[in-house]
Amino acid sequence: RNERRRSRKAAMAGAAVAAAAAHGSGSAVGGGCVEAQAVPSASAPALRRLRISGYVPQGYCFDQAIVNCYPEDSQGIAPHVDRATFDDVIVGLSLGAAAVMEFTPAASTSRRAGASPAGEEEAEVVPLELMLEHRSAYVLSGEARWRWRHGIRPGVQRYRGDALPAGHRISVTFRRLRWRHAAAGAAGQANEEEERTVVSEGQAAAEGRKISVDVDVWSDG
Repeated sequence: RNERRRSRKAAMAGAAVAAAAAHGSGSAVGGGCVEAQAVPSASAPALRRLRISGYVPQGYCFDQAIVNCYPEDSQGIAPHVDRATFDDVIVGLSLGAAAVMEFTPAASTSRRAGASPAGEEEAEVVPLELMLEHRSAYVLSGEARWRWRHGIRPGVQRYRGDALPAGHRISVTFRRLRWRHAAAGAAGQANEEEERTVVSEGQAAAEGRKISVDVDVWSDG
């Protein structure tokens, strides 16, 4: 019963985010950043907390929020690297049932054992797992953004061998287009250089891994 109630609340919250996005309610989120109108104001507290915590560079603004609802019998998400059309930082918020996101090196291939050109068996690539819990956020940047594929297996979600409770899940993904940022002119270029410096200094926090932090999407508390 608690799982159904939580999934229902998550669906209502996701609908609110989607409605806000459809109405173009842009918002100021601090750090000298004003999100584009496509980003719902309901997400401002979560994005602000990620900036304050150093997971997202100060002044890094997003210009789109993609809301997806995954049913209990979802087919999952095929492993992929987000298109280079989008900039370096990608943020995802997860609501509802937990899911397990897997990471594999983008350079790896899905050969079967014994299928290498030399006839030698290749070691199977073991994915790195990250559990996306209810009201959690993840950040992709740097190496994790460009050199690792991420995806979610279909069917029952398992984390470290244990099955997770099934249910509906809603994800909100924040990105920005690279060409739109470049069109901002010299000020945008200077800001981008500053962001690269921030990301470089915070490699342990933002590069080479996905970060899951407990955030409250709807309030500052």
